[in-house]
Amino acid sequence: MAKKEENNSREINHLNSMLAAVMNYLTDETVEEIDFDYLLDSTEGLRQWWNEYEERHKKEIAKEIKQSLEGLSLKELQQIKKQITP
Repeated sequence: MAKKEENNSREINHLNSMLAAVMNYLTDETVEEIDFDYLLDSTEGLRQWWNEYEERHKKEIAKEIKQSLEGLSLKELQQIKKQITP
């Protein structure tokens, strides 16, 4: 259990560090336009965290869509298939 707590503590410290870097960038008055890619590239670990977050979010959305489809009629499902199939 101590190892898990140590890993959690390390992750929290890393997230705090990334958040601080992002906040410093966002509040920098010399920055005229926010460059999201620059922020991802210049903040250690942020791009990897963002990619992992997007993948988790994608899975959640897919799960919600699957659950929503169960209540649709065959005709409605066929219409959706036409819209999403190239």
